[in-house]
Order: sequence, then structure tokens, then C-alpha cells
Amino acid sequence: MAFKGKVQRWLKMNAGHVIARSGLWVGGNAAANKVDKFLVGSASETSADLTVTSGNQEKVEVTVTGAALGDLVIASINKDASDLIVTGYVSAANTVQVLVANETAGSVTISQPYEVNVLVIQA
Repeated sequence: MAFKGKVQRWLKMNAGHVIARSGLWVGGNAAANKVDKFLVGSASETSADLTVTSGNQEKVEVTVTGAALGDLVIASINKDASDLIVTGYVSAANTVQVLVANETAGSVTISQPYEVNVLVIQA
């Protein structure tokens, strides 16, 4: 993919990745909309299933170097998480808590091995 004109001055391709030369803005170019950095992390479980009983939640901790309180977190599980709510937050420096909540009438089990993945967005 090649970028032309004005866009070419701000973006470039590098090994299939788009690099924004002076930052990335989402929803406009105000300073509050600038994304400074993306961080990723994951935690794998190979020894125990994750069972969430009705009306409860379980936590999975993921280490993400550089994550800070107030950063935005997007979380996912690499298995069928139907009927579960998966969300995340930075609980301390370098530590993301992923909450897996069950709002159904019965228990839901995610069998091992499974992986919890997080994307941390710093503004």
C-alpha cells in the first residue's frame, strides 16, 4: 500500500505496519485524542479450568510492562466466552486485572489451556 500527498508526509509503511510519524489521534486532532503508545500482554493457563459461577466473577492477572493507572484496557480470551463479560483495568504499575463475569443462571467453564490477552492504550 502506498500513501500519496499529505498522508504520505505523516504515515509510512514499514514491514507491513503503518507508522504515524508524529502520533496517532482518534476522533480528531485535539491533544486529548492523542494515543501515545500501545502495550500488549498475555497470560496462559495450562493446569486449571476457569469456572465462573452464576452472578460472580473471576480475576486473571496479566503483567504488562509500562501499564499505568488510568490507561485504557481491552481484554479477550482465546476460547468461547459466550455468556461471559470480559473486561480489564490497570490495578497497579505493570499489572492488568482481567475480570471475567458471569451474568447467567448457571456456571460457565473455560477449559484449559486458555490465554487471556490484553491491549493497553496510553494517551
